[in-house]
Amino acid sequence: MQIEALLFDLFNTLVLLENDDAFYMPSLKRLHDYLVKNEIHVSFEDFVRVYFEVRDKLYEETSQSLEDPHFNIRVSRTLQNLGYKLEASHPTVIGATEAFCEEFMKYMRPDNDAVYVLEKLYKRYKLGIVSNLSIPECVPRLLEKFGLGRFFDVVVISGAINRRKTQS
Repeated sequence: MQIEALLFDLFNTLVLLENDDAFYMPSLKRLHDYLVKNEIHVSFEDFVRVYFEVRDKLYEETSQSLEDPHFNIRVSRTLQNLGYKLEASHPTVIGATEAFCEEFMKYMRPDNDAVYVLEKLYKRYKLGIVSNLSIPECVPRLLEKFGLGRFFDVVVISGAINRRKTQS
């Protein structure tokens, strides 16, 4: 059997996350700052508490089905639990997710060997990414930021299709 294509995970394979979860609180803070600027009046502490309750409940609800709801749903449900009736498609929710993504991307860096390896493989194989991330809009921006997008024929992100890949 001849190998014609290779698939890569994005995170901690091609793009490295610095300091594991160090991104989380600064990203939530940036998201919260965006909400405050858009007339959402809730303390950061209350927002974070409810956000983690919502996130953990979503993880519990979807653990068996391997669903991966878009990050906007987390934000929307958090705001709804805090008394704001904003759906996942509301511009404030979308903007808050964007703010989270912008901060999150600051904690990423390319693997030192990624471009070299991809240049070699790209000449011989079709390449793809299959990765878990509930904010799929971040991925093209990360690929562009690090000059990796040109190598991939297909990119599948869990938050875009509401389905997580399993870890093997």
